[in-house]
Amino acid sequence: MARRGLLVGLAFFAACKGDDGVKVLHNPPTVTITAPADQSNVYDGQTVDYQALVATDDATADMADYSARWVTGTTTMCDGAPVNVDGTSDCSYALTGTGDQSVTVTVTAPDRETGTATITLHVLENSPPTIEITNPVDDEAFEPGELVVFDATVNDVEDNEDQLIVSASADGQDLGFSSSPSSDGSWSEGLSTLGDGAHLVVFKVTDTSGRTGQDTVTVNINGRPGAPTVHIDPDPSESGLELTAIIDTPATDPEGDNLTYNYEWLRDGTSYQSSTNPSVAQGVTVRDDYWEVRVKAFDGFGYGPEASASITIDNSPPSINSVTYNPTSASTDDDVIAVPQGWFDQDGDAPQYLYSWTKNNVLDLAETTDTYPNGKTTRGDQLQVTVTPYDPFAAGEAVTAPTITIGDAAPTTPGVSVTPLAPQPEDDLTCSVSVPSTDLDGDPITYYYSWLKNGVATAITTYQVDDQYTSDGDLWECDVIASDGMSSSAAGIAQVDVEDTIAPAAPSLENPTQYRNETTADLGGDCEAGCSLLFTCQDASNTFTETDTCAGDGTFDHTLASLTPATSRAARRRARIRPATRAVRRTR
Repeated sequence: MARRGLLVGLAFFAACKGDDGVKVLHNPPTVTITAPADQSNVYDGQTVDYQALVATDDATADMADYSARWVTGTTTMCDGAPVNVDGTSDCSYALTGTGDQSVTVTVTAPDRETGTATITLHVLENSPPTIEITNPVDDEAFEPGELVVFDATVNDVEDNEDQLIVSASADGQDLGFSSSPSSDGSWSEGLSTLGDGAHLVVFKVTDTSGRTGQDTVTVNINGRPGAPTVHIDPDPSESGLELTAIIDTPATDPEGDNLTYNYEWLRDGTSYQSSTNPSVAQGVTVRDDYWEVRVKAFDGFGYGPEASASITIDNSPPSINSVTYNPTSASTDDDVIAVPQGWFDQDGDAPQYLYSWTKNNVLDLAETTDTYPNGKTTRGDQLQVTVTPYDPFAAGEAVTAPTITIGDAAPTTPGVSVTPLAPQPEDDLTCSVSVPSTDLDGDPITYYYSWLKNGVATAITTYQVDDQYTSDGDLWECDVIASDGMSSSAAGIAQVDVEDTIAPAAPSLENPTQYRNETTADLGGDCEAGCSLLFTCQDASNTFTETDTCAGDGTFDHTLASLTPATSRAARRRARIRPATRAVRRTR
């Protein structure tokens, strides 16, 4: 037993001997993990900075002689990590997998004494970050050496956006930069080193756990085509004509790409149309318009510089379609009026015309208006007009109307009257020309008569109507037309009403033959032809009346048929026969 104790004592002496040869005993170092805190959440693949604090009761200890070993499970995180002068020891490491994992640090003192500390961390699943390129758009083209600014938006569920790192490569070659976005996730970087051609640029964002996301964009570094030379045809140009941009010298392209052209037309400084159409359609331009065309070439990626040409539009003379006459068939009593048809002026000027008249193929210099007076024409004249449209700047193309032949002038309408003015039924009607017709051509005039009775045409064609055709209440109209053998006037008209306004004269009665014991008696006498007759008879026993009509020769012959035989003698003594005492219109 004594021997065993001696061995222990020797061992202690070997490990702890001071300068004075006296053995000194020290406690093992104490270790505390100060970061991260026990039971903290970390993410799969996230690099975490670990730190431990080492303490010792050896006042003479040099912390540089201490070392730390960090492990998780059976995996060494950091081996031989130094202990700093302030007693701290650091280790950076990313745990993998999910779930609870322990981290242990062991600190070894120079005398081989050790101290340990352990924490448990909850390792959570880690989402990769995302990046979206917002500028430039895919396949956008840029000039060689032009600064291409790339803009992106990044996002990460676990990390703050300004903790992320963005890097890029073009066509598989690292572009040599890595930078962090702003705290709101926006990121921007400019490049001017891309060579000619199309480039696939890949942008990668990395979070603190090493997880990555990426987005791509294709950019084209392409030399723009040059400017063509151009002019406008026609030049000068009247208003209304089609304008066309003519390329005199085509643009060239550095890469030899096929080129198309864009034509932007401006009128008085305002864009009118922009397209691949090199022309402005007919009928658009107006006098004093200032037109400019700007032409630029397109190589499929971008436009080159513009070339331009300009023109100020001249006046366009007006035009007409045709000329007609009013009236279309003129006679010697008509003024002939020229009527231009279809005025058109591209510049909107008001219609103005010059007139030139020829009569029988001889130019009449005195007539320069639209009207040729009837006083200068005779029947058979050949008349023609030429009309020239004009505006304040120019005259248009003259248009000549067809020749018109001056026809016969009809006689004037005659004045007509009918006598008597208030005819009785027994009156003849006479139609007279009260105002004779005249004829400009000096032709002899013949009058033609026709009669209407109560608005209905009759067969009477003479100037007179016999009274046998008239009756009380008739309306008679006489129409007279004057004719020069070629033309006729309008009808002169006169009307009269036939009205019986005079009472007939009393008839005369011849002395009747005496009768005795007769029931009839014959009466005769004179009367107004056509009048109604009323016979009033009286004998000793009765009074009676009978009627008859006066014959056309002005006589009557009437037989009384109502006598009473028993009183016939008295009747003969006292009979009276008299006409009616009131006027009676005749009947026919």
